[in-house]
Amino acid sequence: MSVLAVLALLTSATLQQDINLDRWKIDGTRGIVWNIKSDRNLPHSDHVEMSGRKVSVIVRYGIDADGNLSWARKVVWPMLRIKPDDVRGYLIRDYGTEVSPQYTVNGEAANPGKVVRIHFDGVLSVEHAAGSKVAVTRTIFPSPTNEQIIERWSFRNTSRSQIKLDFAPLLKQEVAHGMYGEYIIETVLRDGQPVTLNAKQSVSVGLVIRARKSNENAPSTSVLSEERDRNHFLSVVRKSLKLETPNSELNRAFDLAKVRATESVFETKRGLFHSPGGGRYYGGIWANDQAEYSGPFFPFVGEPGANEAALNAYRVYASAMDTKFTYLPSSFEMEGDIPYHAGGDRGDAAMVAYGASRFALARGSKKLATELWPAIEWCLTYCENKKNEQGVIASDTDELEGRFPTGKANLSTSTLCYGALKSASRLALALGKTEVSNVYENRAIDLRVNIEKYFGAKVEGFDTYRYYAGNEVLRSWICLPLVMGIDN
Repeated sequence: MSVLAVLALLTSATLQQDINLDRWKIDGTRGIVWNIKSDRNLPHSDHVEMSGRKVSVIVRYGIDADGNLSWARKVVWPMLRIKPDDVRGYLIRDYGTEVSPQYTVNGEAANPGKVVRIHFDGVLSVEHAAGSKVAVTRTIFPSPTNEQIIERWSFRNTSRSQIKLDFAPLLKQEVAHGMYGEYIIETVLRDGQPVTLNAKQSVSVGLVIRARKSNENAPSTSVLSEERDRNHFLSVVRKSLKLETPNSELNRAFDLAKVRATESVFETKRGLFHSPGGGRYYGGIWANDQAEYSGPFFPFVGEPGANEAALNAYRVYASAMDTKFTYLPSSFEMEGDIPYHAGGDRGDAAMVAYGASRFALARGSKKLATELWPAIEWCLTYCENKKNEQGVIASDTDELEGRFPTGKANLSTSTLCYGALKSASRLALALGKTEVSNVYENRAIDLRVNIEKYFGAKVEGFDTYRYYAGNEVLRSWICLPLVMGIDN
């Protein structure tokens, strides 16, 4: 849970900065809103990612000094792979403002007016001021289950008289070639029939960007049903775990972070996998992102797909554990079929042991815990084999993979192992393994003492922890012992 809390804190810091600039505000019980008219600090741009089981979209949007909108979408289809051995070989396409519905009002070409409001609550909505007698709202979201993203454009007659809307036909196709044969990429306008609107009446059309294997049919679901399914998912996630603090921005940031974490689950050939996204990391699993971070968090949310994805991650890691305790891959890329070893031993076994033991405790299932127990034992044995002469856990690097120096033993790996030993001890006790529970508890006690001896130091005038032997600058991750309950 700590990682999601940190994410919420970081997001809250950004929101607080924006709020000081009269930008993002808390909106009702669900989202955040940016009222453009009251913003005195333009231009400004931002981006947000949203995901479904088979697609992800990164929307980059901004408002210039004159109130005009910039709008671009990067669409990723993680399971439409390009090359078998390419760990970033997803089908990706970029779409700008040129991909938009073209329409006329009473026979005259029209465009949306200036933007007055942008709202986000898991779907992103942009409200335009009335132009050419019509107010336009565009709402973008991913399909929860299909390989498509959808922009629903709503047109409202703001005049006092009847108007006629006509839409230009839109169907663009592209053929791409990949690992699974031919892929068809399409941009299509749905529900774009001519319509007459009385005063105050509205109508919606759907701009759909989709891709599929050439031997598969395009999804037949309607725009409104896709939006209904997306909102149902968001409703389920919102009703689960709640953070309640005196800081409303922090609470809302946590809500949105929870949605982002839970939605980023992809349907791969090996089952559901949670992945980080970000334009680069899809359809695979990582020892830090999935085993250590999101896995222990998902039982508290309770969304079935996310819990299944977490369990799948631990199962894949368990399948890679050999009898010689050589190493664990840092990740299983591209639907889990490319084991990847990045930067040597990053402390991956400590990450998996920590995450799997906490996941099992949080799920509260003896059957599930019994299944995961051999993998937890393997990881803790691996860590025990990596102890150095000072009694802390050696590793080549950490999850930053050499971006910052880590020495031969770093604070992250040892504190993760400590947390894993504490959780595994409790799990063993719950499974009736009293002797093993005592062994792990005693190892944790010894490791805690050795962490204090090896990493405890005066750094830049503070009695704190050095990240590795020889480290002379303060590092943010020196808070990790506190996260694990080492508070002396």
